[in-house]
Amino acid sequence: MIVPMTQPTNAQRLVRVLFQIRHLKTGKASRAMSELGLSASHIRVLYTLAHTDRAIPMKELASALDLTPPSVTSLIRRLDEAGLISRSADTSDSRVALITLTDEGQALLRAFYEQQVSHMDALLSTLSDDEQAQVLRLLERAAAALTDASDSASEHCPARRSS
Repeated sequence: MIVPMTQPTNAQRLVRVLFQIRHLKTGKASRAMSELGLSASHIRVLYTLAHTDRAIPMKELASALDLTPPSVTSLIRRLDEAGLISRSADTSDSRVALITLTDEGQALLRAFYEQQVSHMDALLSTLSDDEQAQVLRLLERAAAALTDASDSASEHCPARRSS
């Protein structure tokens, strides 16, 4: 990690704080993820699958995750080995693999979510109700600005428009 010689900027301080928060890996769910060899990308796949009401073709999943199909294939292989997703052939086209979340995948994702909520409860408990509301308002506004900037950049990138 690069350590600035001068007083860190607010952006640098924010990066450091978010890094510290993101890497809180205490709890049963995080240990289970580590033991299974799962990364944040694997959790993104599980989260995406949990928020659909049907089996998803691999190509559609790759698009939803903004990843290449080979990258998703690698992620799916590991999740399948861990019993967290299931693959089946599309009845109308056997070349298409449909992906669904298993009960085990739902349970792990739920435990991970509950662990994250517990961490955020601990973080927010150090603040008054007004401070909590202010922090959340500011983070929501910053997230919206980043989303808008990302969407704008995607519109101007030829490679992005073709996907």
